[in-house]
Amino acid sequence: MLNPLRSLWHSVAFRLALNYALLAATTVLVTLTIFYMQTVNELQQASARQITLMLQHLQTQYALGGRAAVASAITQMLVDGKDSDSEIYLLLDESGRVLAGNLAERPAGLRVSDQPEEHPGSAAGTGPSQLLMRVLPDGASLIVGHDMRDEQRMELLVGQASRAAGLMALLLVVAGTYVFRMTLEQRINAIRGTLGRVGTRGITGLPVLPGPLQPDDEFGRLNRDIGQMLDRMAHLMDGVRHVSNTIAHNLRTPLTRILAQLRAAEGDDVPAHLRQEVISSTRRALEDLNIVFEKLLQIAEAESGAGRQGFVPVALNTVVADVVDLYAAVAEERGGSLVFLPGEPLEVAGDPDLLAGAIANLVDNALKYSDQCVDVVLRTQRQGDNAVLTVTDRGPGIPVEDMTRVGTRFYRRDSALPGYGLGLSSVFAVIQLHHGNYQLSAAVPGSTRPGLAVRIALPLRQA
Repeated sequence: MLNPLRSLWHSVAFRLALNYALLAATTVLVTLTIFYMQTVNELQQASARQITLMLQHLQTQYALGGRAAVASAITQMLVDGKDSDSEIYLLLDESGRVLAGNLAERPAGLRVSDQPEEHPGSAAGTGPSQLLMRVLPDGASLIVGHDMRDEQRMELLVGQASRAAGLMALLLVVAGTYVFRMTLEQRINAIRGTLGRVGTRGITGLPVLPGPLQPDDEFGRLNRDIGQMLDRMAHLMDGVRHVSNTIAHNLRTPLTRILAQLRAAEGDDVPAHLRQEVISSTRRALEDLNIVFEKLLQIAEAESGAGRQGFVPVALNTVVADVVDLYAAVAEERGGSLVFLPGEPLEVAGDPDLLAGAIANLVDNALKYSDQCVDVVLRTQRQGDNAVLTVTDRGPGIPVEDMTRVGTRFYRRDSALPGYGLGLSSVFAVIQLHHGNYQLSAAVPGSTRPGLAVRIALPLRQA
């Protein structure tokens, strides 16, 4: 019997539910106790105020007409039908003889005081009451009181209602605790089931509810965060597989060619100039391979987020202007132009070298993939909390069906042009490293030369 209780106590859901139940029960009990005490206190204070007002009224009558006026006022108040069944009056002369009122005699133990006193009963057969006694200037004694039986019945009803409400609240707390525990365990078990399937079946193929179907609570947001994490992991794993496959496919051919050339140059009968050509060709091929690996390492470092530790304030317009100055001569040689339209000064947090390299890649692609002279325009502006850089050209553009493939590692739209298919991949990795986003679109949709517009949004640096 102890094992189930021990396992129940070790359950976080049970302990949270128990704490919630104790807190709710304590809150309800304290609230009902305060309500009951405030109600009783208010009834007693209302009765005391009424007695004080009645006494002041009779003292005023005495000042106007003496003892006779007080006796007449008492008689009138007892027959006016207004709280006559609960009001208590008694006027006694110096010898204790009753002059007016609804009491047969002075209650035992009653003394002169400034505040009403509680008495269990009266000589006239009244129930528990509050009484206040004063001695008039002529020696007469005036007693004013209020029968408290109605108030006691009210107190009894309030007490019974409070106890019933407390019992009902406790039952609701117990039921709510059970539902709370079951709901919490159900939501946690769903997350555990998802993580368990990750361990047995892998990341792919997990059933995840779409965002609109998930509850917008803490567990729903946690479920979405886990889903996004798994999607990111799956994306990175797919990227690793793609890179591995692409490296094996794209590097096998040059390595095979290098190996064949080296074997052909091994013979003693190979002329010296041919051997030198093989050595030069092999060196160039190995340099190209080294550039590919450096770009892959740069992309991997950017995607890992390791470069964020070295972020500094960067003036975006200054970086763009430096890149434009560097490539202006190249654009002129190709018969085009490179124009920079700066907006207001924009400052972002980042690595200036990585940002300059990404912008240089965009400009280089815009110039390289244009089959004739082309004008490239770079524009910076502020949009909300983002610094936006737009690189626009009027070249042949990119077909819609190829938009999703652009930026994939080793993807080249024109294999005749020099390059490795890693330029835009490194650009997009640098943008993601800076918590930015990018968008590709046609500069002039529907035109024979639609061109390409690359929009990059980077978060502005917060002061």
